[in-house]
Amino acid sequence: MAASSHNGGGGRFFLTTAWVAATALILLAPLVAMRMNVEGVNWTVTDFAFMGGLLVGAGLLYELATWKVTTLRTRLLIAAAIGAVVMMIWVEAAVGIFH
Repeated sequence: MAASSHNGGGGRFFLTTAWVAATALILLAPLVAMRMNVEGVNWTVTDFAFMGGLLVGAGLLYELATWKVTTLRTRLLIAAAIGAVVMMIWVEAAVGIFH
């Protein structure tokens, strides 16, 4: 019993680490674009912190929302809903389209 509890905890730690790693990879795109002097890409430390928090928070929210869900369909619906909200926040923060 202790072994299954330990493995479950280790799996959750791995998933949390995976969300952080995925966030870092996504945030590499604007960092590389800034280094290449791509026009229109001028992020500050605050921008990176905001987007990093948004992406890690979305990943952790997904983990929390699907903690007990077993069906793939429900997991995909939860992922789609969280993804849509993240994209709306990202677009609003980038260009202010909703106001």
